[in-house]
Amino acid sequence: MWINSLTRYRLLLLPVSLTSFFSYSACTVTYLTIEPISASRSYNVFESGTNALVQNYRLKSDVIGEGCEIEVELSVENELNHLVSDSLQNLIFDWHSSNGYQRSGRWYTKLSSTEPDATFQLNYPSQQRIDAGSYFGRLQATIGDPDLNVKQASLDVSVSVPPTAKIQFYGLSQNHYDLDLGVLTTNKTIGYAPKLWIESNSGYRVSVESLNRGSLRHQSEDIRWDIGYRMYLDSQQIEITSPIAYWRSSQSTFGRPVSMEFVVGDVVDKPAGQYRDTLQISIEPELTALP
Repeated sequence: MWINSLTRYRLLLLPVSLTSFFSYSACTVTYLTIEPISASRSYNVFESGTNALVQNYRLKSDVIGEGCEIEVELSVENELNHLVSDSLQNLIFDWHSSNGYQRSGRWYTKLSSTEPDATFQLNYPSQQRIDAGSYFGRLQATIGDPDLNVKQASLDVSVSVPPTAKIQFYGLSQNHYDLDLGVLTTNKTIGYAPKLWIESNSGYRVSVESLNRGSLRHQSEDIRWDIGYRMYLDSQQIEITSPIAYWRSSQSTFGRPVSMEFVVGDVVDKPAGQYRDTLQISIEPELTALP
């Protein structure tokens, strides 16, 4: 004879009250903070190393409970792995830490009752072609499921990108160049001078200083035999008879070739010989772009 027996199980439901503490399973976290360790915040767009800027931070908490371990998500609010300027340009960084892993532009690290703190870095790779200015983001640390009302910590992060510019002869490595003008004739045009190569993350001005104030001087150094000449940058004449002549641009550029052209003045009744002038060419960014 078969006897059917029925075993009954009961499920006990216990209400849980939410307090000012966040409970992660059997663990409790009383606080969570992000603190800066290093104060560096300047990014040089022409830095040649791997990273032009490294910022160090400490994630601190108080994890209560024996053997407790929690995972913390680090992110930049509303963004992935970059800061944003007022002109909506992006300054990219890489997460780095000895503890954790990266996924979808965020960093995940673990804290525990025995190791409640962790350090991490924001590494900003060099050679990012961005304009001068201030770049901002809000660093955010989140515990637990993002769909829940979880404990968070945040810290405003900013990086200053100062205006910087550099100039060189296009395709050449040297800073000095001897330009042979050949046989001088009136109104002779010399258009084969090397171009200038300009890089600047803001508006800039090129300055030209002529040793002889826009004149080719005879080898005798007698100013009576000076031969005037005109200089053009990108087809625009600059006044090299002034102590310093300027050529300006209001636009940033990370690679602009600028042509140089010279036109010889009147050579009638000038003695034969060697004629020479020296030009000092330099560049500076517009400081109005200072963050």
